Amino acid sequence: MPAHRYRALDTLRFFFAVLVVAGHVAGWNNTVPKGGMSVDFFFCLSGFVLTHSIVTSSPSFRVFTVNRIARLVPLHWLTLVICVLVFAHLKWWGEIDSKDLIRNVLLVNGVVPTVHQFNWPSWSISVEVYANVLFFYFIASRRLVVPAGFVLATCFLVLAGLGPQILRADMNVLRCVLGLTAGYLAYEAHLPLHISGSYQCRMISLASTLSLVVLGGLLFTQPSLWSTLVVIAAMPAIIVLIAIEKNALAQTLSTSALAYAGDLSFSIYLIHAPLLLLFRKHHWLGLENDTIFSGTAMQVAAFAILLLLLSVLSFEFFEKPAKRYVREKLFASHRSIDANA
Repeated sequence: MPAHRYRALDTLRFFFAVLVVAGHVAGWNNTVPKGGMSVDFFFCLSGFVLTHSIVTSSPSFRVFTVNRIARLVPLHWLTLVICVLVFAHLKWWGEIDSKDLIRNVLLVNGVVPTVHQFNWPSWSISVEVYANVLFFYFIASRRLVVPAGFVLATCFLVLAGLGPQILRADMNVLRCVLGLTAGYLAYEAHLPLHISGSYQCRMISLASTLSLVVLGGLLFTQPSLWSTLVVIAAMPAIIVLIAIEKNALAQTLSTSALAYAGDLSFSIYLIHAPLLLLFRKHHWLGLENDTIFSGTAMQVAAFAILLLLLSVLSFEFFEKPAKRYVREKLFASHRSIDANA
């Protein structure tokens, strides 16, 4: 039986993906100075939804792993090929290193900080694929709140010492572990919450809305130690509040149009980088020294519309079919091995 899907949380994934795109297009300081921490929200959300899936569906390790590969790897490989083609079109031959290309294919580009990123947002996919394997065994045991709290506190203290420097490439794995663990604890925290009555629902709606507004406001401020720590702490709290689906904000975020936008978020996240390189090849959306943005409103609109169109096409005609194909092939292979054993 498939696990219940929190559509409101999918919608939040879309909005955070848009923040990442905005930062890459116009420069972080010009748009969302702490927008790079949107990836930490992705990690935290993955911890929550994967825990929910493991707890409610009880998949085997093989089923879990195949599902994660089918979800994350095909689009990564497709956009990796696109990036190589874009580099060739731009005549960036020095950027196409065969060893680094193999490392990107094997998804170690985010685990090893020195590996060249062909599609730079894919570092988080790399880290998450391998972390999810360990995460399965961690969650399958269940009721590990105390050790999870210890891991969370340790990661939090290390990152607290770095403050705004947590976005360094050598912190990738630590950020993923922190996010997944926080997501797991958020899931455990939300289980005993039983909201009933209009007054409680209104209070949860108010708390959800205010928390999201505060988090959004902090992401638009310049990086500092205290604001970075508040952002890290606020993300799992917001997930817990939005997961209480009786509140008005969650119901709004769960509407079909917004939920579909959430479905597109993965394509938006991985496609925008090669598309942006092509735009800049033709002197659109220029960005000098990550600070001086020379794009016009028309160029931004054209980029946004084209990115959305490509994401729809990717989701409908590649992501979904590829996911089904990988699952069918890998599960069919497993059944064939069992039959011949």
